[in-house]
Amino acid sequence: ICQDERAPVLIYSDGAGADEEDLIEAIDPQGRPAGCSYSVGAVIFDPESGERQFIFDWVSPEMVAQWSDAHQHIARVELLAVPWALRTWRHELRGRQVIWFCDNTAASAGLIKKGH
Repeated sequence: ICQDERAPVLIYSDGAGADEEDLIEAIDPQGRPAGCSYSVGAVIFDPESGERQFIFDWVSPEMVAQWSDAHQHIARVELLAVPWALRTWRHELRGRQVIWFCDNTAASAGLIKKGH
């Protein structure tokens, strides 16, 4: 258990599919690379320092091809955003409590179950 007395860091991560094109174009005006159908993003806020950061990237078609034959991959995309954000912000998060927001029920359930 983390004994840090500071306010917890807040993170919101999300995944998006090609059906959310308007949102994606607002975030990445250069457009979607060829073959990419999914993207991940996350926002971190540290209430102690007031610092905010945002990350965004495309999920490669090669990664999606490794998943099952299912046509709907959004839960996997949402899950992918978590380790990606953890790796990106590992130094900022070291020794800190974190409150994580994820809007996908299947992804959240998987994280909670595997976290115990």
